[in-house]
Amino acid sequence: MENLPSQSISHEFGDPSDVIGLVRSIWRDILDFEPDDDIGFFDCGGDSHRLFVLVEHLSKAGGVRLKTLDVIRADTVSGQAELLARMRRARPEESTHGS
Repeated sequence: MENLPSQSISHEFGDPSDVIGLVRSIWRDILDFEPDDDIGFFDCGGDSHRLFVLVEHLSKAGGVRLKTLDVIRADTVSGQAELLARMRRARPEESTHGS
């Protein structure tokens, strides 16, 4: 669980299917098995420690700061993929202002 791959999303995404594989991969690394996309994190054997690891890795991979409560509310792989996509779309555009 401690040696999670360094994954990040460098491109913009809007469709949850663009990130569902990433979320599934993070869950798999944390839970040590292939999760079902529609079963809750705690129902899959997650606990409070793994939840905090999950929030940290989802935030890092998605390039956004996720709240633990939001991740709990979006309790499934598919729900968290939707959450990441929504948070990325809501993020202010990163642009360079030149002359």
